Amino acid sequence: MSFTPSVRFVKRRGALTLLAASIAFTSGLTASAAYAESSSVNVRYYDVPDGALAQALNTFAAMSGVFLGGSGELLSGKRTLGFEGEYSTVQALDLLLFGTGLSYKIGKANSIVLIDPNTVTEGEDGITLSPLLVEGGRSSAALGKSVISSSEIESMAGDTTNLTDLLKGNGAVRFSRSSSTSANSASMRPDEVSIHGQSHYQNSYVIDGISANNDLNPGGSEDTYSNPISPTNLSMLSGSSSQSYYVDPDALESVTVYDSNVPVEFGGFLGGVISSKLKRYDGEDYLSVKYAISKDEWDEIHAGEDLAEDLADGDSIEGEYTPEYLKQRYTFTGAQGITDKLGMTFTASRATSAFDQSYVKNIGNTVYGKQGVEYDDTVDNVMARFDYKATQDLAPTLPILESLTHEKLEATRQKQVALPVHYFMVSRLPEGEITRLASRYLAGIPRNTAAYSESDYEMTSVLQLAGKSTVDVSLNTEPKAEYRLYAYQSLPWTPIAAVQLTYLGERLETQLKQRLRSEVQGVYSVRVGLELNKDTNRAELKIQYSSSPARLDDLAKMTETVLAELPDIVTQDWVTDIHAAFTDIEQNRLKNALDSTLLHRLELSETLYGDARYLHEMDALTSGLTQSKLKDVAMALTFKDRVTGLYRPLAE
Repeated sequence: MSFTPSVRFVKRRGALTLLAASIAFTSGLTASAAYAESSSVNVRYYDVPDGALAQALNTFAAMSGVFLGGSGELLSGKRTLGFEGEYSTVQALDLLLFGTGLSYKIGKANSIVLIDPNTVTEGEDGITLSPLLVEGGRSSAALGKSVISSSEIESMAGDTTNLTDLLKGNGAVRFSRSSSTSANSASMRPDEVSIHGQSHYQNSYVIDGISANNDLNPGGSEDTYSNPISPTNLSMLSGSSSQSYYVDPDALESVTVYDSNVPVEFGGFLGGVISSKLKRYDGEDYLSVKYAISKDEWDEIHAGEDLAEDLADGDSIEGEYTPEYLKQRYTFTGAQGITDKLGMTFTASRATSAFDQSYVKNIGNTVYGKQGVEYDDTVDNVMARFDYKATQDLAPTLPILESLTHEKLEATRQKQVALPVHYFMVSRLPEGEITRLASRYLAGIPRNTAAYSESDYEMTSVLQLAGKSTVDVSLNTEPKAEYRLYAYQSLPWTPIAAVQLTYLGERLETQLKQRLRSEVQGVYSVRVGLELNKDTNRAELKIQYSSSPARLDDLAKMTETVLAELPDIVTQDWVTDIHAAFTDIEQNRLKNALDSTLLHRLELSETLYGDARYLHEMDALTSGLTQSKLKDVAMALTFKDRVTGLYRPLAE
C-alpha cells in the first residue's frame, strides 16, 4: 500500500482555462453599460507582442485588470497580430482578437467572456450556446496498438513507479509469475513482461525514438540468492533487467504499446514494442511536487504454516521474502518557457528502498550458510528536454496586411486559377444534383491553363540503379555490425498486386525472425519492408539487421537462403489465414470508413488509370490471395537489382 500526495503550481501560457468560463456559459452574462462606459474612458498603454493568442490574452488581462472567461478550446491554434499604444480596454481587446474569429461579451464586476459568434447567440436573457449534437460511435483504434496518455498516467491508481506498472491494464501483456510475490514489495526493479508469449528480453523499449534495451545479460532478471558480485561470480543479487533505464512515469507524455502490426521503423525484437515519449513544452509553465511512501506496516503478507516461524525472523528467511522495508519517492516535474520559441521540461526524482536480504555464501564446494545483507536500492532520474520552434512564424503582421492591395490579391488569384485542378467527390446526393452543384460552383471558376507550365513543378525521383553490388566497409564506431539490403524489381502497380506484396512482406519478415531465433544468435535489431511503389512501379525490398560482428556473414548467407525459399513458405494454411484476415479487414473498412475508403481509391484509380475502374474491381481484391497466385508472384521476385551493405566496426 502506498500514499502519494502532490502539489501542482500552474501558470497558463498556451491555454486559457478559467473557472469563470463555466459560470458564464451556464448562467449567462448580460452586458453592463456602466462598465462599457468606464472601460472606454480608462485608457492604458499596451504592448502585446504577436504570437499565441492564449499567451497574449494573459498579458492583456494582467495589463488591463479585467477577469477573462471562456473555453480554452476556443484558443487552440489561434494567434494574434499583437499591438502597441494607448487604448481603452474595449479597443485593446478588439485589436487583440482581430482576425481570430472570436468575439466577447462584457459582464458584471469587471468580467469579460470570450465567445465564438458562430456558435453563440445573444438574447434578452444573456447568451445562448448553439444546440449540441451528441452521437454514439465505435472506436476505430488501430489493431495491435494501444496508447496511454499523460492524463491517464497521472490518474492511474496503485503503485506506478516504473514503466511496466503502466501496462497492467493491457490484455496482451503478461507479467512474470514472481511479480506479485513479496520480493517485489521492496524491489525497485520493474516487473518483466511478456507480449503474446514472447520472452521478456525480446521486447523493444524505446524512449523518444532511442533504444532503451539492456544489452548486458537481459535474460538474467531472476533474483540470485547465492554469492552476489565477486571476482569469481559477476551475477547480481538482485538480478539483471531487460530495461537499461528505469524511467519515471511522471516524465512521460505518452506510452504506446504495439503487440502486433508493428510499424516498420521499429526493430530489434521478436516480441512487442513499448515506445515512450517524454513530455514536451506546450506553452504552459508549471511545477509539480510529489512524495510517495510505501512500507511493510501497510502490507499484509500471507505465508504457509511451515514459513510462519521464519517469517517472524526477517534476517534468517530466504532472500525472496522481504517482510520489512521502507520505500520512498520524491519527484519534481515542471516546464518553463525561456523565449517565445524555446521552452524546456524537466524531471528530477529519487526512489529509495531500504530492506534486508539474505543469500547463501559458498566458496568452491564449501557452503557457509546464509549471510545477511542490508540493501539500500536507489533509482535516480534526471531529465531535461528543450523544445525549439524552428519553423518560421508565418502569421502576417499589420504592416504586411496594410501593404496588400486589390491588384496584389488579384495577381495571386490569377496564379492560382492557372493551376490544373482535380476534384474527387463521394456523396449520397443524386448524380444529377452533384453535377448541378459542381457545374455551378466549381466548373464556372475561370482557368487559364495556358499560363501553366508543368516543367516548373516537375520533381525528379531519385531511383536505385540497376545491377548488383556489395559494399563491405569498416566504419562503425561501436562494437557492432550492420547488414543492409536494398533491392527492387519492376512490377506494374495494381490493387491486387499491392495486396499480394503486403502479405508476402509480412510472411518474409516472420520467416526471417524464426530463422534468427533458431539459427543465429547475437542479433540486436531486425527491420524488413516489402512494398509496391505506385510512383515507380517497382517492388522495393529493404532488410536491415544490427548484430555482433561475428554474426554478420552468417546473416548475409541466411538472408540469401530465405529469399530463395520465399515461394516454398507460401503454404496453404498461411494463405487461408491471410484470406480470412483480409476479408475481415475489408468488411470493417467498408463498414466504418466507407466514404474515406472510396475517396482514396477513386483518387488512386483516376491518377493511375484515368478512370474509376478500381471502384468496380474492389470485390476482386481477394482473388489474388490464392496459393498458386502468391507462389507465382514469389517466384517472380528474384530481386536481381540489389545493393548489399556490410558495415563492420572500426579496427582497434
